[in-house]
Amino acid sequence: MNYPFADMLGEEVNRNLIIEQLKNNISNLIANKVSFAAIACNTLYGFLPSKIEGGILVHIIEETKRYLDEKNWKTPLI
Repeated sequence: MNYPFADMLGEEVNRNLIIEQLKNNISNLIANKVSFAAIACNTLYGFLPSKIEGGILVHIIEETKRYLDEKNWKTPLI
């Protein structure tokens, strides 16, 4: 799914609008029985609620950290 979220890099960021857009999109994915999804925009991660209903999001940043810890890599270049 590609969704044109509100501006999140400008001077006047409407956090509430972006969070609402995220919630609506995640609800839409759940309603359409999506098993899992990942967000490819690192900036958008800053707007994610701490708990996602349905648990369908694969959190790329957390998964990358988990993988690096698993490999015991201390100084990766990302």
